[in-house]
Amino acid sequence: MKKILALLFLSTACFHVMAQDKKSSRKEIAATVLNQFVKGDFEQALLLFDSAAAKRFPKEKISQVWKSITQQSGVYVKTNDVRENIEANFSVVTQFLSFEKKNIDFRLVFSKKDKITSLALVPNHPVEHYKLPAYYDSTRVIEKEIKITSGELTLPGTLSLPVKGSKFPVVVLIHGSGPNDRDETVGSTKMFKDVALGLATKGVAVLRYDKRSRVYTGRMASNRSRLTVKEETMDDAVAAVQFLKKYPAIDSSRIFLLGHAMGGMLLPRIATQVKGVAGLFMVAANAGPLEDILYEQTQYIFTKDSLTERRKVMLDSLKSQRDKIKKLDAASASDSTVKYLLSLPKSYWIDLNAYHQVEAVKETNIPVYILHGERDYQVPMEDFNLWKKELTGKKNIQFKLYPKLNHLFQEGQGKSNPAEYDKTGNVPLYVIQDIFNWMMPKK
Repeated sequence: MKKILALLFLSTACFHVMAQDKKSSRKEIAATVLNQFVKGDFEQALLLFDSAAAKRFPKEKISQVWKSITQQSGVYVKTNDVRENIEANFSVVTQFLSFEKKNIDFRLVFSKKDKITSLALVPNHPVEHYKLPAYYDSTRVIEKEIKITSGELTLPGTLSLPVKGSKFPVVVLIHGSGPNDRDETVGSTKMFKDVALGLATKGVAVLRYDKRSRVYTGRMASNRSRLTVKEETMDDAVAAVQFLKKYPAIDSSRIFLLGHAMGGMLLPRIATQVKGVAGLFMVAANAGPLEDILYEQTQYIFTKDSLTERRKVMLDSLKSQRDKIKKLDAASASDSTVKYLLSLPKSYWIDLNAYHQVEAVKETNIPVYILHGERDYQVPMEDFNLWKKELTGKKNIQFKLYPKLNHLFQEGQGKSNPAEYDKTGNVPLYVIQDIFNWMMPKK
């Protein structure tokens, strides 16, 4: 739900490495692509794409995109820096470019086989480096690399444990939408890492793991037409709980689940699939339908500055897709005219349309703590207010609203925006303390 709007995004496997005496590095390949663009030799550049990509992005289209960039930013001047970020199944090479009027980031995403799978040209703004929270005490925490078996899959993760003691209470962290890593890294933030280190410093174990859509990108893509949140999120959360129940240092009677955004929305459903969950932390969880959230956050970003004609067309398309999603039900499964909506398969939406998270929370007897940032534009205050309206009076449910926090629980002033995520800002200590206090036995 959260990312920078690209001026160009080509998400198809495309690039064939040039014939050379020795294999080019990814940075060298990136420099070659840039050179072809600067020279305007788009026909030559197309030789580096596979046949499918060349058909989808003809010379005229690529030329027009580059022309639009240079009209707005002036001519290319120099490359300031080149960085490669290596992840589990892909790497991103970013060339930081200076044009006459502004800076542009030229990003190429490479597969493990060094094929380019996406390309983006986006306006540059400073991205700060993540900093460990001040409340983390490394002398009181040990982090162990673990592996969670979920069906046929194995997910790498980290178990943060207090150095002293045994039979610790534990919190399992469950991601929001998208192929998140175990830290739930977004820009300069690592929300899950902050929570893990903060709670472990206080004596609570925390398990976080890489989402299967990040670790098994190819496998997920091949089964995408049948995808639901069960395969994407729920099965692995259940597997994480089962892993902890057998872990010697963990008190199996005190296993808590903390879900962020969509992960929070799914917690009541996940809790029905595994016995003995001690409590649920629903952080920035949407009470309303996911398709509304996706549309409204895009609308907010598009209209924050000015609504161009192109953006209006895109919003109209999103609105049309959102309206179609609302009509899907089990009978729609046989409708061959609808396959994907809002970039997700029909099966995904049919499944979610049958799930009503507010009603699910009403039906649970598990203790629930709903935490929300008032500055959140991705899951706005309307959702938090809906939770309160429908659930106030239930003795097993408590609420906490933080006036200064955004969707990632960073402090700030005024309405949040995507650029804020590229600034350092840890989950505040008072949030860690609230989570700790709520889960500890009352004296």
